[in-house]
Amino acid sequence: MIDKSSRRRQWPAMIIGPLLVALALTGCVSVPTTGSVEQADTGTRRGNNRPEVVPKPPVQNASPRVIIDGFLLAMSRYQPGYQIAKQFLTADARARWRPEDKITIYNNPKYDSTESNVVLSMSRVGEVGADGSYSTRSGELTQDFAMQKDAKGQWRISNPPDGLLISDTSFSATYASYNLYFFDPQFRTLVPDPIYLPTDGQTATALVQALLRGPTASLRPAVTSAFPRTSLSSVPIVDGLAQISLGNPATSLKDEQLSQMAAQIAWTLSQIDDSGPRGFRLTVNGTTLRVPGQVGSGESAYVPISYGARFAPVPDRSGDDLLGVQNNTVVAVRGDGSQIAPVSGPLGRKGFRISSIAANASVKMLAAVTDDRQILRTQLSGGNSVRTLLYDQRALLRPDFTRFDELWAVSGPPRGQVIRVFNGTSTKPTRVESRWLKKVRMINFRISPDGTRMAVIVQSGNRDLLAVAPIIRGDSIRLGDLRIIDLADTDATQIERLADLGWISSTRLLILGATTEGASFEPYGVEIDGSQFERVGTSDNWGATSLATAADRSGAYHAVVSGKGAKSWIYRSGDQWNLFAGSLSAATYPG
Repeated sequence: MIDKSSRRRQWPAMIIGPLLVALALTGCVSVPTTGSVEQADTGTRRGNNRPEVVPKPPVQNASPRVIIDGFLLAMSRYQPGYQIAKQFLTADARARWRPEDKITIYNNPKYDSTESNVVLSMSRVGEVGADGSYSTRSGELTQDFAMQKDAKGQWRISNPPDGLLISDTSFSATYASYNLYFFDPQFRTLVPDPIYLPTDGQTATALVQALLRGPTASLRPAVTSAFPRTSLSSVPIVDGLAQISLGNPATSLKDEQLSQMAAQIAWTLSQIDDSGPRGFRLTVNGTTLRVPGQVGSGESAYVPISYGARFAPVPDRSGDDLLGVQNNTVVAVRGDGSQIAPVSGPLGRKGFRISSIAANASVKMLAAVTDDRQILRTQLSGGNSVRTLLYDQRALLRPDFTRFDELWAVSGPPRGQVIRVFNGTSTKPTRVESRWLKKVRMINFRISPDGTRMAVIVQSGNRDLLAVAPIIRGDSIRLGDLRIIDLADTDATQIERLADLGWISSTRLLILGATTEGASFEPYGVEIDGSQFERVGTSDNWGATSLATAADRSGAYHAVVSGKGAKSWIYRSGDQWNLFAGSLSAATYPG
């Protein structure tokens, strides 16, 4: 069973994360500045029981500081066209100001006010691009509003910011994060694409409109959509069912494409809280489309919000089994860590100097890096032989299997590393191209549960960096641009060193990081867009060296840290780190 609530991200009040996406029906994806705000049953994510702060136009004879305060307040709440905010600007500034371009999030504001001007200094926290995607930004920012008097002698702003300028506290109160869902190019699995929405708007409509426009810029090369180019005006919710009316291009669709479209909608709309729909209907020109697997019949038929489980971004797991290395043999660890036994086959017997291991989801294939990280070997389940896939290599990293039974391997000197992929039982690799690999040194990597992103730890100069790159599959496999994730929390904790990483959901990572050179590595959770970053439990001076993680469809996850003395510690969602097993290293979960 899939816990659909796990698809939403919950944002602590002190965490910046939720922003927005465009509500416009056509044109470029952009920060929303137009579109109606309905007060009816629109499926908004948050309730309306919080105090309303309503922006108001400027008052007569207001001082420059009062004008600035009113302008900042007017920007902080979504309004169609931001007409009230524009009233604080000069005529020329109103004509050129484009609130849809981006959003800059800030904290620690400091005002330098005089009788004729206001300059705002602040710390930049993050930014939302025109496609609705969030990225962390740091550094100091100064905004000189260049106050001028208009023809009526009223102070107005002649130099507005680029886009919207909103404080972090306003965002945490009035915006929320959602995922759009697209497909990998072969339509095997759904892939989440985080965007941000104002909670004051029509959430169901905004989500479906954003889905029809397509993925954000960074993910676009790696995914596809089942939807034809079509349009949509609104998504009213009637009797708990979202009514989705598509344009003419959706008139003649095959069952498989309809199923894929319905899966994208179901996974996207299921993130809305209790006010969200229990299902939906697709119509074209008033005619209801019949979706395979819908429930009910005739006019009462609809697609349930639970639709599309077979395309889940996180694959089924075979259990809680863990693999590791003990005395240079691969072992299976079950239960609470007290049941440890060698796996069958040569890798379960002494004879190889094993550095790291991986297993595919079915545990039918094991991979091991041996001989001082020079050789990559594999063994089939129940097999009596080991195959050598790579030999005479330099600094092989821990390998990783994808849900598609691809085995990824990285080896080579700094700025000369090579990424190879072995498909199934093939011994002939495909070389993965990347424009950035020659500029950095890769330390560790993991492939996302949906198989569409690679999370990496790289060294650039003396810096350790965490980043994510899309995996672009076609006639060849290549990696898209690196997207660096800034690792600083609201208490100004900055991660300087990184040891390992793993996926704990389709959009969230667990990392081992240290704040200073020589400090111990601690566990941190981080969203792939950097919008949330926090400690996960407390370590026990474990001298952490490596990390194993396993996400499941319920939204929960397991993690194991290997540390000094070949000891390991386990963490289950919402629990604490507990001593798990002794004399175990290189732990890994299958898949």
